[in-house]
Amino acid sequence: MRGLLAAQGRQRQVVALNIRFKQADEHVHPGDAVVELPDLSEK
Repeated sequence: MRGLLAAQGRQRQVVALNIRFKQADEHVHPGDAVVELPDLSEK
């Protein structure tokens, strides 16, 4: 039961993060987001 509850909690966090990113995308130009992706992959 604990594992199931933990999994549900993680899914809720992921959904919340996805909503935040979607809201942020509305205010950020596509070019700005693309520039940051290579920096994350290099690390």
